[in-house]
Amino acid sequence: MNIWKMGLILLIALGLVLAGCASTPEEEPEQTTDTQETVQTDVERAVALELQGRISDVGAADANAEAMAQGDEAFAQGEAVLESDPAQAKNQYLMAIENYRSVLRTAYAERIVVVKQDIEMEKQEAEFVKADRAASEQWLEGIAAYEKGKQLEEAGDYDLAFAQYEQARQKLNEAKTLAQELRQQAVKAREESLQQVEASEARIKQRQQEVQLAVQDDEQMANAERELADEIQEAE
Repeated sequence: MNIWKMGLILLIALGLVLAGCASTPEEEPEQTTDTQETVQTDVERAVALELQGRISDVGAADANAEAMAQGDEAFAQGEAVLESDPAQAKNQYLMAIENYRSVLRTAYAERIVVVKQDIEMEKQEAEFVKADRAASEQWLEGIAAYEKGKQLEEAGDYDLAFAQYEQARQKLNEAKTLAQELRQQAVKAREESLQQVEASEARIKQRQQEVQLAVQDDEQMANAERELADEIQEAE
């Protein structure tokens, strides 16, 4: 009897163990994020390469040789671990980007200060001649370029910011020049109109004088004729 009870207990325990194993889901292997990391790294790598190209295009590498060397070194390290450690590669590319932006900031900082001063002067002179109304297209293009330049400068794209500031200065200058030309044309047209009025008035005055002289001559002629008639009458 005791043996039978013990067997029953063992069967029940075995059933519980099997049920527990069946209800426990198998753990799925963790999905790696290698693909995601690679994509993110590719983005940073592309930005670093773009900055390299822009620095080369404008010949700015010597503006901050130390930062340029550090950027190149960081980029090379990123290339070295791109396949084996994408996260580390991303960090290296970010360091390269920071250094490349430092090169561009050194190269363009003073030039940006100067061109922004020029823009302010052009803007004031353009406002004085009402360029925002007389040359609204050029004016709006200049303001838009200036705002774009500010955004690029804040993002650290100093070379692109400088190009936008230059465009803003040029457009505001065009607006000012066009407004000045239109104002000069208006002044000239007004002066010509006044000259025409004055010439017309002078002609009218001259004609009036001629008529008056003619009337005086007629009166003198009439008086002379009357005097002659009186003399003839007296002689008879």
